[in-house]
Amino acid sequence: MGVANKDYEAASIANSVLTRMIDRGVVDKSKIRTIYRSQTFPTTGYGHAHNLDPTLVAKIKKGILLFPMGRF
Repeated sequence: MGVANKDYEAASIANSVLTRMIDRGVVDKSKIRTIYRSQTFPTTGYGHAHNLDPTLVAKIKKGILLFPMGRF
């Protein structure tokens, strides 16, 4: 938003975040110039407590990996 509001000349942003902002009308696509676009990557990291039961960790990991993409 800082670039669209002319607070900054350039900034980085995850393309999925920019797409959502454009879709919601928060940012006018005609006012944005993309100079590089990477492949889409997850915007969230996941971790667990070091002392969490390994069986539970494995179940949580399996559940995340089996969840259909695009359904978050």
